Amino acid sequence: MAEAYDHGVNFFGTADGYQNGESEKMVGAFVKQHPDVHFTTKIGRKEEPLTAKHFDPDHVRRYVDESLQIMSLDSLDIVLLHCPPMQVY
Repeated sequence: MAEAYDHGVNFFGTADGYQNGESEKMVGAFVKQHPDVHFTTKIGRKEEPLTAKHFDPDHVRRYVDESLQIMSLDSLDIVLLHCPPMQVY
């Protein structure tokens, strides 16, 4: 990330399921050091098998809270649903 940032990149993406949270930790730490950086995290892929119920408001709140904790941040710039089943639409 540092090299990309040094070349002008200021937007990064991650997901709660990437490397069991390690990717979110890394992005969170980088964002704390570089407040001009923006990011997105995708939520919802930690459950198996993945069903529509995993995208109900209670699950989404839990995933967001977990991402905030893992990233050690107070807010998330953008949250995307990670491959929700068609029933969610």
